[in-house]
Amino acid sequence: MPLRRFCRRSCPPEPEDLNLIATPDPLQLLPAAPPGFCRRENHRYFGAEHYLPEKIFTPSLGPVKKVLPYIFAFIMIAGGIGHIVAPDFYAPLIPDFIPDLLANVLSAIAELGIGVLLLIPKYRHWGGLGFALLMIGFLPLHIWELFREEPVVGPPPAPIIRLVIQLVLIYAGWWLYRVYRPSGLKATA
Repeated sequence: MPLRRFCRRSCPPEPEDLNLIATPDPLQLLPAAPPGFCRRENHRYFGAEHYLPEKIFTPSLGPVKKVLPYIFAFIMIAGGIGHIVAPDFYAPLIPDFIPDLLANVLSAIAELGIGVLLLIPKYRHWGGLGFALLMIGFLPLHIWELFREEPVVGPPPAPIIRLVIQLVLIYAGWWLYRVYRPSGLKATA
């Protein structure tokens, strides 16, 4: 069988390509196409198989997609239980103008609810969205902590690191929402 530079699937040769296929010199085959690419549909090929270029060069996030909801669910459920069992631990983190009991109860309810949503595959996208929104809700507290004279979390670099981690967590929650949302909720653009 002659050497072909176009894919075997969905790339039938055109009449001008048939002369190139019969050429014995493989360097003359479709010179416009980079080596290893199908010139017709921009497919990358390896032997009998071909792949789209983005499938080749994009790292697989499959393990992250599977494990991250469980990690966040564990963190949320542990945090929710912590707000109920040891509310005094969170008291220094709560601003003076917010009642401690109210903040602990609302945080516990939100964190436990989000943790449960992240564990149920059907509702995991809502858990990711809830996680992102909760992290956005906690963002003003982290900014407030940044400007305190004596931060609760540690020396001055600690609130900055905590704020950066908060921004990463917001993105991670949004990513979970986008990855797990049903196809009917996905944007068409």
